[in-house]
Amino acid sequence: MEQLNIHPELNTELLNFKLPEKLGFGNIMAPVMFKADYNNGNWESGQLLPYAAISLDPASKVFHFAQILFEGLKAYKVETVHPVLFRPEENWQRLNRSAQRMLMPELPQKLFMQALCSVTAFCQDLIPAKPLHSLYLRPFMIGTQASLS
Repeated sequence: MEQLNIHPELNTELLNFKLPEKLGFGNIMAPVMFKADYNNGNWESGQLLPYAAISLDPASKVFHFAQILFEGLKAYKVETVHPVLFRPEENWQRLNRSAQRMLMPELPQKLFMQALCSVTAFCQDLIPAKPLHSLYLRPFMIGTQASLS
């Protein structure tokens, strides 16, 4: 597996994050995100970063050609100390089928799994160990190339 770059402020962000009593689907964002860039025909090493806004060029393909795709899956911690993922390989396969259709680069399985596992590991103390509770993971890919062609 490629070397994972971890932002120096990530641990501080995690320590300062307080999970509210009232949760709701898609309302509370975990303080961690994973980013991997595709440049010159290759995927770069992944990075774990504090959750933050993404800056994009106004000519990015996501805005003009809707070049975006996502998957969604959950990390559960019910009847176990460590979180588990339900069939992440199938999410990876679906993501890559979508990438093919959208003329986007396929994501290597190792990088996909590294993203899911590292975010889940860093957030494991934030996952409530109660039925019907989970950490919702939403891997997505967007066209950031600034070009109208």
